[in-house]
Amino acid sequence: EILSGLVGSEMCIRDRIQRDKANGLKRIELKVSQDLYDALNEKALASKISRSQLIELILQNQVNS
Repeated sequence: EILSGLVGSEMCIRDRIQRDKANGLKRIELKVSQDLYDALNEKALASKISRSQLIELILQNQVNS
C-alpha cells in the first residue's frame, strides 16, 4: 500500500493538501528573492498575520483594483 510508505513529513503535506481542498483552497507555489521573502515575513509579523494571509491580501487587492 502506498500510504504505508509515507514518512511523517509527507503525511503532513498530504493532510494539509487534503484539508485545504476540503476548505475550497488551491495551492500556489511562488519563488521569490531572499529580500522579498524577508520583507513579507516582517510585514506579516507587524500585521500579526501569517505570510500566506499577507500574500493573499496583496493579491486580492491587486486583482480588485
